[in-house]
Amino acid sequence: MRKTPNSIEGFAKYALDPEGYHKDVYERGVTTSGLWFFARNAAMWDLGYNEFAKNPNNEANNLTRIQEAVDEITQRFDDIIITEHMDEGLILLADKLCWSIDDVIEFRQNIELNKDDMSLVTEEGRRKLKEFCKADDILYETALNIFYERRKKFGEQKMQEKLHELRSKREDLLRHCVVDNKPFPASELRDKFHAIVNPPGIVIGGWKLKNESDVQWCWVFSFLVTSFHVISNSLHA
Repeated sequence: MRKTPNSIEGFAKYALDPEGYHKDVYERGVTTSGLWFFARNAAMWDLGYNEFAKNPNNEANNLTRIQEAVDEITQRFDDIIITEHMDEGLILLADKLCWSIDDVIEFRQNIELNKDDMSLVTEEGRRKLKEFCKADDILYETALNIFYERRKKFGEQKMQEKLHELRSKREDLLRHCVVDNKPFPASELRDKFHAIVNPPGIVIGGWKLKNESDVQWCWVFSFLVTSFHVISNSLHA
């Protein structure tokens, strides 16, 4: 998919026939340990259900087993945050844990700076992707409905007030601690805080910090923008 001049064009073609794209993979009879990077039910894979990466005629389309797995996940986890509702999810998490808004301020990492034109993915392609990743789709819709119910119970006016507080505090940190108040490409982030993996065909970015000696309390911000790999390596050192 990344071999095309515009990666989203390659993805749009893939979306029209995901099963055909992986046909040779399944015919080779590889184990699920070799399938994780083929984008089939990746969320379920991350949660330990690699059975849904298998042949579409078997486990991947078994609705009974999918629902069992979804029920297990939603019962096991007290909270599931939806990416496109990240701020609301953090506010609900803070409320559940009796935390302040300051405790859940976050900053996007590995930001895709050249946004893809998702309109190139047709409705047919979207439908086929959902069918191909049926387990992930059912899990997502279930988690989304749970989120909507929790947000309704929290109260819309209260949510808007908390959203304003969270976003204002985040913007204040950005103004004080980040160069030009914007993300920079990974190629310009050669420092101790970043270890960004930038696949071909896209531009991934992060935050460039101001000189810490010039800005008080920005050392806290440095922890918020440090790449996972940097933190992991320091823990294993």
